[in-house]
Amino acid sequence: ELVRLLWWVVHEGQEFCRPLHYAPLPEDVVKKAENIIKQVTYNGIFLLKNR
Repeated sequence: ELVRLLWWVVHEGQEFCRPLHYAPLPEDVVKKAENIIKQVTYNGIFLLKNR
């Protein structure tokens, strides 16, 4: 479930940045993170589906 947590952090979790005084991720970083998270596999099976 780590990949789902990472996906949440990169997307829905960004709404918590400003109230906590953190800078939100730039869009290009979000795209890079998405590509990396989508490539995570276990025994040859992609762990993140339907994204």
